[in-house]
Amino acid sequence: AKKGTLELAAYLQKHYPGSGSYGISRACGSGGRSEHKEGRAFDWRVNVTRAKERRYALDFIKRVRATDSAGHADALARRMGIMYIIFNDTIYSSTHNFAARAYLNAGCKSRSSCSATLRHRDHMHISLTRAGGAGRTSWYTGHVLSGTSSTPTTPTPPDIGHEDNA
Repeated sequence: AKKGTLELAAYLQKHYPGSGSYGISRACGSGGRSEHKEGRAFDWRVNVTRAKERRYALDFIKRVRATDSAGHADALARRMGIMYIIFNDTIYSSTHNFAARAYLNAGCKSRSSCSATLRHRDHMHISLTRAGGAGRTSWYTGHVLSGTSSTPTTPTPPDIGHEDNA
């Protein structure tokens, strides 16, 4: 598991009490390509059928997709180095500006023939870029370039927080 992935996993479980982990790493010999094999994907245990956990997942998605005060869309997702998120038959990827798109696992012929796990209904999959996985993006380091200048500033990494309405 990479440093940034471990930090993100710990952060989510701390700030969303009662959520958990289905792990980071996978054996290299397991099927298909996966950022799990590089230690830069996290399966966050939040279940869509449990109201509190569903709220946690939707809150996190809303927060990472929010526009910051400088007008940057999906600001937190980019600062965290999120490459894509999959939850509840939906994928949000940086290659599509984090817009919600329908998702069907390649191993499934239809949603009805697919397990809750492959549909990402019992967990959220979060894949990080190599820089995010290594903890080298601004959310982890607090090192941000301001404006067009190359002069770095070092703000405190933002707290994505949450409201526990359970």
